[in-house]
Amino acid sequence: MADLLYLSLWLRDYNESNMLQHWRRVVEAFPFSSISPGIQSLTIYPFHWGEMPVFEESFGEGIEAGEIVNLAAEFLPVDYAYEVEMNWDLWFPVSSASSGGWNRTPAAVSVACLGPAFDHEASDDRADIQVNFGLDTPFLPAEEDTLPELGPDFDPDLPDLRTRENLQQLVEFVHRLDQILPIAKRLLWCESGENLAEKILGTWDSAS
Repeated sequence: MADLLYLSLWLRDYNESNMLQHWRRVVEAFPFSSISPGIQSLTIYPFHWGEMPVFEESFGEGIEAGEIVNLAAEFLPVDYAYEVEMNWDLWFPVSSASSGGWNRTPAAVSVACLGPAFDHEASDDRADIQVNFGLDTPFLPAEEDTLPELGPDFDPDLPDLRTRENLQQLVEFVHRLDQILPIAKRLLWCESGENLAEKILGTWDSAS
């Protein structure tokens, strides 16, 4: 069953004065889509996720991280959260075999920066920065009943090659963040609570 996939980051000495700059580094390290580049939207939530946003705007052509930080800096209480959405390119199976049965298309990802006092009633172990990658299915071996009808010349190894390329992009992004942020702890996890690293290893091992 498809599951939402997240990356949670806890940073050393994270505070109101540096949180937007850490957030900017994450966004600038992101492998933006070549088809739909730039940041597509910014939403700012007060107090906790259930509140109505105090700011919400979409950017048709996409804008850069510096512009987003300047906008967010106008709203800088410690109990606000700042979330941007952008796209990266992933391989997905398609119904037509004309292009080999797979297309590389934009997929939405969001990156949220949480003020130190945001959602103070949540767990004490709440992350400082959280990335929502959407569904985990692009990173796991494709199930036969989800694949399109493909031509007789289709390479049966292609689904694994495509999903492994997706996974490699994700892993490279996570490792890039390790190099540019003062990370105290990080966790790749699914909405169901599963540890993604364990899920991926188990699924790929069983598919091998």
